[in-house]
Amino acid sequence: MSAAPRASRATPAQAAAGRRNLAIARSAQRARASGKPAVAAKKAKAPLPGYGLHELPVCGPVAAAEHLTVCTGICVPEEVALKLWDLVQPAPLGDMFEYLRAEGFPGGGPKLAYFERCDPDAEIPGLIYGVQLGGTACRGYHAVLAYPDGKVASWGMLLPRLGTPEEAWWLEWEDE
Repeated sequence: MSAAPRASRATPAQAAAGRRNLAIARSAQRARASGKPAVAAKKAKAPLPGYGLHELPVCGPVAAAEHLTVCTGICVPEEVALKLWDLVQPAPLGDMFEYLRAEGFPGGGPKLAYFERCDPDAEIPGLIYGVQLGGTACRGYHAVLAYPDGKVASWGMLLPRLGTPEEAWWLEWEDE
């Protein structure tokens, strides 16, 4: 099987995040060219002492690692998820899945055999959702793994699904 065609449409939240990241990158390039120090936040290199999965926005790689564990029993170490984030961030989920299909997890880890974008309203256990959070404690975009009964795996914890799914993905791993 081959990968699904690359989705050309980003959600409004993803498009806005991409524009912000592009503006930050261009600002940093102009600052470097003029010899001034860049004002943009530094990109953390994975793994850094003191930086773990909860200190960086690595929910996409963590959701993919959780999916791999559930489907194959293969556990991805934290430093591998951090390295994947370092290689693909700030890519949308579809681009990260394309990387996992082509390269696999860093260090020769498992590769995706197939992935497909699905209806985000489908409540199918095993899908990876891109969820827009809008609560007071948590805001922003978050990737989670769907479980039965409206639960999701988020950061290794089984929780009720919060937020609105904006995208959903079906994954199949090589040798699954």
